Amino acid sequence: MRKRIFLFMVAVIVQTAILAAVPARQIHARITGKLITIKTAPVDPYNFLSGYHVILGYEISTPNWDQDRMGESWGTPVFVVLRERPDKVWEIDSIHKEWPTDVPQEMVVIRGKTEYNRIRYGIEHYFIPETDRSQIEKEFRENRTESYAQVKVDRFGNAALVGLKIRDKLYEY
Repeated sequence: MRKRIFLFMVAVIVQTAILAAVPARQIHARITGKLITIKTAPVDPYNFLSGYHVILGYEISTPNWDQDRMGESWGTPVFVVLRERPDKVWEIDSIHKEWPTDVPQEMVVIRGKTEYNRIRYGIEHYFIPETDRSQIEKEFRENRTESYAQVKVDRFGNAALVGLKIRDKLYEY
């Protein structure tokens, strides 16, 4: 009887640990990360299974890179060094196959994964709260060139979306 209880408790602890590990990187990035602003472009307004959301594209998701320079790295991790422009928006400084060394303190390294000619960072989905849905959709339509994502990036390159800024209005995530 004790053995069954022990095995049951081990199973519960293992399952809890697995569930906790899924969002651990984003939680760590939210708590310890540096806040940066990235230029966005909304892609898709609705997913029938998960409700209203926006799939965000970023300026930093479509770099001008030479495929040969990156080699056969499609589908593999890349490390993107970002620098802040004078307008406080961050842009790509360089892209690396391995964690870059000697990155200046004023720059940020964000971890991504190549996908065709894009880089995915795991911050592409923004689920719209039902109460703000119509207002956010309207703001996106009217201000496509003035929409930004606020992202926190931790020292390991993990990113977490914390808000959308459309013109002067901030929608926290």
